[in-house]
Amino acid sequence: MIEARVLDIQPHPDQATNNPGWWAIQLEVTYDGTERTFWRWYCDRKVRHGMTHAERNPKPSTEEVLRRFWDDTFAELHSFAFGKRLP
Repeated sequence: MIEARVLDIQPHPDQATNNPGWWAIQLEVTYDGTERTFWRWYCDRKVRHGMTHAERNPKPSTEEVLRRFWDDTFAELHSFAFGKRLP
């Protein structure tokens, strides 16, 4: 089983001032007793007039980050039926 969890969510170090919708996400993934920790960028920038940067670009939730991680990591794998369990 692959387990993933979010360790940290911080404003992107190079983009925080001009592009506050960019986040630096630290993930930990475990598989078969082996752990890997790494950083990944996350962007969910929204352009809405009349709102502050913080209002239109709130910090993402752990659930949003994990959903995006799963989709980004496995979306290009074809012919896998992740919705079905093996017999």
